[in-house]
Amino acid sequence: MSDLTEGLIALAGRSADIIPSRAVLFARLSLLDWMTCGIAGRNEPLAQKLRQLAQMEGGTGHSTIICGSAAPARMAALANGATSHALDYDDTHFAHVGHLSVGIYPAA
Repeated sequence: MSDLTEGLIALAGRSADIIPSRAVLFARLSLLDWMTCGIAGRNEPLAQKLRQLAQMEGGTGHSTIICGSAAPARMAALANGATSHALDYDDTHFAHVGHLSVGIYPAA
């Protein structure tokens, strides 16, 4: 295993109390931003098509699609990721120059 992987495993096993309050605040703001972008993008054509696809696909719905119904986890992750990125207003991390939340929150 790499040092990075071992470090992440060690971090995952520790108490959340070690996370600095400023980091928790920014994580909460990031989640709020992602949710707001998802709600704003819910009526975009892609979001509507993915909700229809989820209904057609069927399966046991254990996860929720933004402003929609329950769907299998993989379909909900796809729909929520696309919906939250539909308007391209989602957050950007300037050290990475990418939209981190669109790939993290839907999978969580």
